Amino acid sequence: MNSILYRLNDPDSTKKYLFWYWIISPLCYFLYTFLLSSQMQLPLEEVLNAPLIALTFLIACMTILLAGMLNLIKDEGDYVERNFGIFAMVQQLLVGNLLGVLLAFFFTRSRWGAPSAACSTPQRWILWGGMALISVLTVLVMISYWNLSMA
Repeated sequence: MNSILYRLNDPDSTKKYLFWYWIISPLCYFLYTFLLSSQMQLPLEEVLNAPLIALTFLIACMTILLAGMLNLIKDEGDYVERNFGIFAMVQQLLVGNLLGVLLAFFFTRSRWGAPSAACSTPQRWILWGGMALISVLTVLVMISYWNLSMA
């Protein structure tokens, strides 16, 4: 039990677990979608026309973007990683990825005592742009889910 708690407090372990979860879970969903289209003997484009499948496909794509952004900020320091972890935790909560929320929480918690520092490298603009894109897409997914539930 102590080794599990130690790994959840280790910044490198939590980053590695979160990154690989954000890579593997969308790949599993893409495989599921492909197998579903094969089983139904429909082209993949036809299967993606179903609203719920299309929205979860978009969430899977956003998850891969989050993994790329997490890899991008590897040299930025704990403060930037902590702030990105808070953003990721909120985003994963809004799209309903509870395991992603839990892993992002442990990722953020392992960096909580980091001193304040600004993101000063050129990746800063890529990070801000990616976070803005994911925020807009998350709002669109939430609106789409809400419209589907009302119909």
